[in-house]
Amino acid sequence: FSGLYKESIALRVWISLAVAFGMGIYYVIVNGYKYYDMFSLAFACALFPVLTYAFCGIYEGKRGGKHLLISIGAILFCIVYILKGREVFGIDLSIVLSYMLVLYILLYQ
Repeated sequence: FSGLYKESIALRVWISLAVAFGMGIYYVIVNGYKYYDMFSLAFACALFPVLTYAFCGIYEGKRGGKHLLISIGAILFCIVYILKGREVFGIDLSIVLSYMLVLYILLYQ
């Protein structure tokens, strides 16, 4: 992914904040100013920039450093969260993947 994005990390974070705010305002207006829509607006405005900053390490193209490791960890956390509730033969995939990640961190790092 190196060279895929040329803008600065701060600009990416501000763009994700603008998108979160726009999306949140849209749902607040469409759904009639419900309190849970306002809460989701605030939550998205807090979470989107943090995730954008956390994912930036992958797209920078650098082959080391703490930012790359944090970015890989954030992406793996999101994958585990996405797999929550998905089962194969009665075994939850998120639990299996999270166990594998913990064992990898404990044994090899």
